[in-house]
Amino acid sequence: MKRNVIIGALSALMLTAPVVLATAAPAAADPIVFAQMMMAAPNPHVLQGTVTYYSGYNLGLRFAGHHTHVKLHPGTIIHPTGITLHAGMLVRVHGWWGGGVFHADRISLVH
Repeated sequence: MKRNVIIGALSALMLTAPVVLATAAPAAADPIVFAQMMMAAPNPHVLQGTVTYYSGYNLGLRFAGHHTHVKLHPGTIIHPTGITLHAGMLVRVHGWWGGGVFHADRISLVH
């Protein structure tokens, strides 16, 4: 009985996984580039990399050999409080993919 429940749960997970990935995926023109970016980020909701530029609500991030645009919003938390991001800083960005960009909810300086 227990084995049937586990097999049923795994089957349901396998059927829903493509839907979850499709909704979390950025609208990238090249699916291969998107797949490489997802492999570079083990958790698609957290990116860690080097800031390449920072201007207002826009941030460039290089991670695992890839470059992506990160969009900040009013209320994005930056730790430590009071720092100004600049090129060369190593940061961890928590957020979500949407419209081909990564939307930051929290950015932390990595020491």
